[in-house]
Parts: sequence; structure tokens; C-alpha cells
Amino acid sequence: MNLNTTQYLTPLARQNNTPITGGNVLSVTDISAWKCVFVHALSNEEEQGAHNVYIDLLDPDGHRLQPTAAIAIEYGWDGMQSNEKPPFAPLEKLSPEPLANIPLYRGQRLWVGVKDAIGSDIAQNFTSDPDGHQSFYVVFQRQSKATVPQKPNTISVSMDVILDIERRLAELTTAIHGLR
Repeated sequence: MNLNTTQYLTPLARQNNTPITGGNVLSVTDISAWKCVFVHALSNEEEQGAHNVYIDLLDPDGHRLQPTAAIAIEYGWDGMQSNEKPPFAPLEKLSPEPLANIPLYRGQRLWVGVKDAIGSDIAQNFTSDPDGHQSFYVVFQRQSKATVPQKPNTISVSMDVILDIERRLAELTTAIHGLR
């Protein structure tokens, strides 16, 4: 893949990027934790014959998240049957590759969102060209002002705290592996 995500992420490295409205984006709720802030149809040079929807996630300050198991991408397609529900796509790729990618098959109309209890915009209507080779790059940003509806007998932990713990755990794991 020849996708230079840096050229797209650098202008988004800030707080409060303007969410995309209409077109390819469905805002499920005003308090969605994740807003879609960028959608790009890849050129032939960028996609190199691939047919995927690539996804990156930004924290509230506009920094790209590191690979994480705490968050995943949910996706589906128009006409999907209940027994066809795909597994969540993990966020596992290191920069400069996008965190996740979902295959896009010929004739399919795909949608993607961030699996989160608070909610996520849905980026949708991704289709391949007639030869089956079209790819897209989508960026969601965690919103700093999302409010969490409280449920009885639950506690709320900021996603920033969870991501910080996960980052520190990754650093500790790397240090332990270095000692072996």
C-alpha cells in the first residue's frame, strides 16, 4: 500500500476538527463520542489495486491513536443478514499504515463506525468501482465534550485514562521484552 497517512493526519492534528455532516456520514446522536472528520477516496496510486476502507482514529487533541484492543471498528453492508454479522475489526497497524482496514467487495455498499458505548458517527455508502478496485480512507476523532448518560450501578472512566493506561502497559511490555 502506498498511502501516506501523514499528509492527511497532519492538518487534523488539533482539537475540535469539524465533523463531516451529510453525504457519506450519518450522525447517530449529537453526543456521539466519535465524529467522522475526514473521508478520502484513494487514487489509483494510493490504493495500488486494493479494495479496502482504511480507518484511523484521533484522540481529542488530534493525535493518532496507537494500536489498541480497547476499541474496535464495527462494520457492515447494505442487505447484510443477521447471520452475516462480521467480527469487529481490530486497531492493530502501526503508523504510517492506517490502524484498521476493512475489505470492500465488488457490489457491496459498506458502512463503518467505532465500537463505543457512547456512540459513533457512521461513515457509509462506500462502494467499489465496476472492476472491484476502490479504496477509501476514513478518520474519526474522539470528542472531548461527549457526555455519558449514567446508568444505575455503573461508573464512568474517561477514554483518555484508559488509553493512557494502555499506552503505559505497552511501554512496560516493551521494557520487559527488552530484558529477556
